[in-house]
This record gives sequence, structure tokens and C-alpha cells, in this order.
Amino acid sequence: MHRLFYSQIDKSNAGVWRTVRVFISGSHRALPAPEKIPSLIAEFIQWMPQNEGKLYPIEFAARVHQKFVYIHPFVDGNGRVARLLMNLALLRAGWTLAIIPPICRHEYITTLDKAERQIAPFVRFIRDRVCETQKELLRLMGQSVSLDVHEAKQADDDRVNDRVNDRVNDRVNDNTVTQELLSAIAGNPGMRSNELAVFIGKSIPTVSRHLKILRENGKIEFRGAPKTGGYYTI
Repeated sequence: MHRLFYSQIDKSNAGVWRTVRVFISGSHRALPAPEKIPSLIAEFIQWMPQNEGKLYPIEFAARVHQKFVYIHPFVDGNGRVARLLMNLALLRAGWTLAIIPPICRHEYITTLDKAERQIAPFVRFIRDRVCETQKELLRLMGQSVSLDVHEAKQADDDRVNDRVNDRVNDRVNDNTVTQELLSAIAGNPGMRSNELAVFIGKSIPTVSRHLKILRENGKIEFRGAPKTGGYYTI
């Protein structure tokens, strides 16, 4: 992502880990030394698939953004990559984009700066940006916005805090999903992951994660070509 857009700005640093110390404008946070970047990025890449489908989508997207910015692996353009990753996470979960306008920069930096100690305000900030972006999309399509977004935000604040502070409420019931998948495959041999996701009403990342576990445990197998095959119980 960084190489794609930054090559038009500074080709020599496009997609290349920084070798100097940097800072976030408007933030007092100390960023990792250059030599720590490869290991931190490796941990980040490992963390993402382990938590996608477990965390509430907006919280997951906010944490992806926060974790990447805290690593700050490039000399410039880190915020843009962080927002691209955040919006990719939202889109993968079936949500709309979260556009952060310049007028919100102070709140954006302030809540992000405190996110390591208290993530809830940053999650609410991203949640609000999703709501505002949806309103703009509705206006572009010529539709009226009948929802009282302010009241919806106020009512949702407690739910956001609960999700952030109580991981049990954010997690998928693994046993239930596993049993639903096994039953679906047994009754409909040859179904693919996207079809199974629709069949049991779960996200594709969640279904893919459980399918991988079931295959590793010898409960199911994939038969046929990658594009035309499907899953069968053993």
C-alpha cells in the first residue's frame, strides 16, 4: 500500500522501513527505534488474522489503525496506510468507510494518543466517523437521513464500553460456530466457505478461521480444485 501511493512522492522511501527516528505531529508519544520495526510488524501481521472475527468490527478496525500508527514503520505516510488498513478491515466486515476530515484532526490525534491506555474513546471516534460517512453517502444518493444519529451515538456509548472492557461479549461462541459448520457441511456436502458463511449467518473471516481449525483437527476436508471444490465431513 505504501509503495503504491508513496512512489509518486519519494520513490527511494516507498515501501521501505525507516532507518531514522520519527515523531507524530501533535503527539507526545515516543515511537519505536528503527531496529525494532521488523519484529513489531511481524507481530502486527500475526495479530490481525488472529483477532479479525473475534473483536467487534469497529473495535478491530480501530485497533488495526492504532497498532500500525504506534509502530510508525515509514518515514512518512504512516497515517494514510493506517487509515487504508482500518477501512479495509471495515469493508471486509461488511461496513462502510470511516472518513476522517481535517476538522476532526485534534480529536483524532488526542484519542489516538491515549488509545494504548484507554481504547474506548478512539473506538467511539471511529464509530462516529462511520456514522457521519454513512450520512454523507445517503446524501450523495439523494436520500434523507431520518435517524437521529446523536441519540444513537449516546445510546451506543455504553455498548462500546462493554465491548471494549468485556472481551467475552466480543467473542464468537466457538463451539456453536463449529457445530453449525459441521452440521451445514454434513447436510450440504461440497459447499464453499462463502456459501457456508451465508448458510450459518457468520462472516467469511469467522467461517474461514473455524474451517481451518476443523481441517487441522481432521473433522473435514476440501475436495476438488480450489475454484470449484468444496468441503466434506470425514
